[in-house]
Formats: sequence, structure tokens, C-alpha cells
Amino acid sequence: MDESDASPLEKLGMFSDAQAAWAAQNQSDLAILMLTSLETVHENGAVASKVRSIYERMEALLTRTVEAAKAEGLIKPERQTRVVVLALMAIHDGNIMLWYRS
Repeated sequence: MDESDASPLEKLGMFSDAQAAWAAQNQSDLAILMLTSLETVHENGAVASKVRSIYERMEALLTRTVEAAKAEGLIKPERQTRVVVLALMAIHDGNIMLWYRS
């Protein structure tokens, strides 16, 4: 997404498409990231660090994209970036749960 010249809203669509593609290609590993993040949230080991890094990268990418959308007037400036990003991340994890259960 970062390397794309797409608009911020198109980038958010790319984020959603990437989730679906990853889920389709990695069905046996579908919930591993989310479940591992829950199990290691208070841990300091290598696995916990890697999982935190993945979520931090996702959060940073979404933050840049939401800020760009706000700058272009695509998202109202009064919307708190952190709240929008957390909602998008919750949708990401929720999608994983739904796909995993199905």
C-alpha cells in the first residue's frame, strides 16, 4: 500500500483485498496471528515481539493512510485518527474470526 500511487480510499480497499487474499491462501493459519497475539499480549519473548511488530506495522500503515485521507478531505478532520485506525484493525481481526469460524 505504501508504494502504491492509489488514493487513500483505494489503499484501504487494498488492505481489505489483501486480507481476503491472505485468508484464501493460508486457511490453515488463518487465526494464528490473532490467537497468538491474545496469548502473548503480556509476554516478552521472541514470538510476542514478532506479533507486536506485525500489529505495529499494520497500525502505522493504516495511520498514514487515514491521515492522507483526512488531508484530502476524504475523512472529516474532526475524526480521531487513532479511533479510525483501531476500528479498521478491529474489522481486520473480526474478519479473521468470521472466516476462521466458517
